[in-house]
Amino acid sequence: MTPPKSSPIPSGVVPPITPPYESEGPPVKEKRRRAGKPKVRTGCVTCKIRRIKCDEQKPACQRCISTGRTCDGYKPLTKPKATRKPGFSQQLSSSSSVNSSSSSLTLLRPLVTNFSGDMVESQYIQQFLPLAEDLVGITHIHNTFFWGHVVPEYCFTSKAVRHAMVALSSAYHDFKLAGSNLTIFGPPSNTERYIIRQYNLSLNRMAEELNGLPMRKRYGIIMICCVSFFYIEILRRNWPTAMMHLANGIRLMTNLPDAVQDIFRHPEIFSHDRDNSHARATYMTKLLRRWEGSAAFMRINSPPSLSLQAYETRKSNVGGVKEFTSLEKLQEHVDDLFQDINAFSWMCRQYNGDDGTWDHAAARFQFDILHQRCYHIRELLKKAKKLYGNMEDASNPRDFLKFMGCLLRHRGASIALDFTPLPQMAFTPPDEEEDKFLEVASIAETINQALRVSLASEASGSSPWFNVDFGVVTTLYIAASNCYTVSMSEKLFQMMINWPWREDLWDGPELRRQLYDLRKPIVEVPTATTPDSETPVPTTPHLIKLAHRPPSRAAVSTTPPSDD
Repeated sequence: MTPPKSSPIPSGVVPPITPPYESEGPPVKEKRRRAGKPKVRTGCVTCKIRRIKCDEQKPACQRCISTGRTCDGYKPLTKPKATRKPGFSQQLSSSSSVNSSSSSLTLLRPLVTNFSGDMVESQYIQQFLPLAEDLVGITHIHNTFFWGHVVPEYCFTSKAVRHAMVALSSAYHDFKLAGSNLTIFGPPSNTERYIIRQYNLSLNRMAEELNGLPMRKRYGIIMICCVSFFYIEILRRNWPTAMMHLANGIRLMTNLPDAVQDIFRHPEIFSHDRDNSHARATYMTKLLRRWEGSAAFMRINSPPSLSLQAYETRKSNVGGVKEFTSLEKLQEHVDDLFQDINAFSWMCRQYNGDDGTWDHAAARFQFDILHQRCYHIRELLKKAKKLYGNMEDASNPRDFLKFMGCLLRHRGASIALDFTPLPQMAFTPPDEEEDKFLEVASIAETINQALRVSLASEASGSSPWFNVDFGVVTTLYIAASNCYTVSMSEKLFQMMINWPWREDLWDGPELRRQLYDLRKPIVEVPTATTPDSETPVPTTPHLIKLAHRPPSRAAVSTTPPSDD
């Protein structure tokens, strides 16, 4: 049987490694080899001359004495000069910048060419790991450190993680080659069989390795494999299984055992040169929380467990951050605000009329606190705008893009909060709400143009797959879903569908089409105090609020007084 011909490789794509062809016949037995043994360099001088194994007993070995020979003793061992490892804080300072030089990044990465296993597996890992932080990572201070240091370290020590990363790398290459021609129908290709085989090997090795390992190491292996499986199923367009892996990962991180929970309770113990567990756990939680927020739009009845858990620790924090320190910290504050508003909105949607389990005063207080946080972050964005608000004046184009991403997500979070009706309370949308949606569209278009300029200035032949994780698709969806003007809502939805940049491996036309199909039905509701026979019947609780809302202040000021 002849192997299938390879399809032509598109320009700009790294050619994939051809996996070993799997025939239908019985496997060929490998030639038996003698197991090699390492040379012992600590034996006595006499045994070394005789080239026999020394029993290394002191002061004289029994091998020499039992044969009547004189043991000439042992040569002193010269200890190698101790070299001090770079501190963990130095590693994080290098990894905090997306634009670190290649020399600083290589210090964080182990040599991926020395993986045990066959050559095909090593080449898959060698090609994929340098791209992982941009392909599957998120904008976070520990992103480079996690994908450039933590994951390669686990690949060295865990066969389960190594096979999972090989399967993910192979799935990515298959996805890049197939493009829009990828289909889940028909017999599996040679590459598809290779992906499934590595997938199964990872599952089998995981079951073998976890016994006897410390709890923190066990959780690390499980979570990295879970992330890999999630992306593999996304690349294979198997959405239900991908969401199952995501749900499993979220459930594991929500119900942590005490040994892992201590990492979050005592970060000072797990944040030093010898133990960087806190950075690993923090990044993994942020990664899953980001995915949880995006997946919530497709799984409406599924609670954002990680976001709810994090919000519980911050919901009574009246004081907001008032000083701008760095762009990375600003990104973190905006991300936390975005997820906290998502958690609060979900809590409000779960109200079913039972006042015994719902505290209206507490909900109003939390609503006001979130508004205060929006205001404080808005002021921080004004300060950051002086440094990063102009692409020509910014020291780095990506800093401008990161600032615009923060601005966009903040505006999306503000819209989501403003249009969250509190249970059993009068809901009056803010005046000039259409200006907010126009601003979101304008910021998204600015990011689009800046990305085009940045890519045009990149070196020729460089990969366009650098991190564009700005949350544009999510923010456009939130803005379009909350806009009740049909024309404006449809404009935002079309911007979301036609957004020319892939924000993540699981982003793409199929995901956006699903979001569009699941959108809320938009009904144009005129300003009215009471519904009448000519008023369209709203189809969502949000629009029911709008149908019964009082006139806005602007409408009242322009309405002439009646004779009554």
